[in-house]
Amino acid sequence: MRFPSYALTEYQAQNNSKASARLGAASLELMSLSQVLALATPAQLSEWQNLTLNYVPDRGGIELRAAIAANYSGLSADNVVVFSSATEALFCCIHAAVKQSDRCTVITPCYEPLVKIPESIGAAVNRIPLRREGEEAAEARWVLDGDEIREAIAKSNQLFINFPHNPTGALIDHAELAELVAHCETHGTRLIADEVFRGLEHAEGATLEPVATLTAHGVSIGSLAKPHGAGGVRIGWMVSQDSELLTRAVTIRRSLSVCSGTTDEWLARLILAHSQTLRTASLHTLRRHVEQIEESLPMLDGRLTWTKPAAGCVAFPLITLGDGFDQRCIEEIGIMLIPQRCFVGSAEAGDREGARTLTGGIRLGYGLADFPEVWARFVEFLVRH
Repeated sequence: MRFPSYALTEYQAQNNSKASARLGAASLELMSLSQVLALATPAQLSEWQNLTLNYVPDRGGIELRAAIAANYSGLSADNVVVFSSATEALFCCIHAAVKQSDRCTVITPCYEPLVKIPESIGAAVNRIPLRREGEEAAEARWVLDGDEIREAIAKSNQLFINFPHNPTGALIDHAELAELVAHCETHGTRLIADEVFRGLEHAEGATLEPVATLTAHGVSIGSLAKPHGAGGVRIGWMVSQDSELLTRAVTIRRSLSVCSGTTDEWLARLILAHSQTLRTASLHTLRRHVEQIEESLPMLDGRLTWTKPAAGCVAFPLITLGDGFDQRCIEEIGIMLIPQRCFVGSAEAGDREGARTLTGGIRLGYGLADFPEVWARFVEFLVRH
């Protein structure tokens, strides 16, 4: 087994200490422990204060698994395995599902593990890039080429998708997802969905059904962190109707974290019980921050090519300042962006016809509370250059 290195985490490790502000974070404003505990009843607070720091079952406690399963129509706690992060869930899922002889298809640009973990196993990985459709910012969006993805599915053992998408904020619609599921079932292709930003769709009715509920061999990877601003509560999960796949993933997990933390699981149950209220407040903030970005576009005079995100807390605009602009941004104004080289396949993204490659992409995070002030500083930086 080979463990791949990741450009994103290496970039963050090298630059976090140099920056005073983050404009590339794929995160909401993080909750404090006091904010989480303020959601608890007196009885729950007593339970928290007297919590025994014991091991929990390697599949996760039944209470948390049931709380997660409640968001997956028709499924139960038996279809859920809890992990110590969505990244661990993804790692165990891929190792449980992918064989060295497999051919996998991944939609790019993407979070590096979706490509690098299958490659580390020895599988062949085919990349299907999103395309930017539309010239004007008001109409532009990232789209998936239907013909290209259908052809790839027919030749693949596994299809990995990530919607809401990181780093673009793109989202397919219900009909597109149904078509992907149908083609995967026709060709016997397993569909594995990274759904960690699910619940942060900007338009009402846009939330997709979890893949695990749509097909017997589908997998949904979920996270407590992304939709709730709770990255310090290390809880992710894998949901599937395939009990054998879940068992293999648990076997792999026993060589890693073994089980989740008692305190993490308790806090996760409390947060999930208030998920709708928390996400509603966050979505109000996200929409307001997107409006601020779009109000700034005229003064940027083409320096930034904007594609409006449909979900999540990140977007993938294109900057025309050339190589090294991200380091100049850190050095001159103390703001850290995430450049496109930190995402697999970002150099392959093109326009709708694939006629030109789009370069200069950055992951722009707009979920933190200080975004309005940091964005204003960044706009001034762009105007000066």
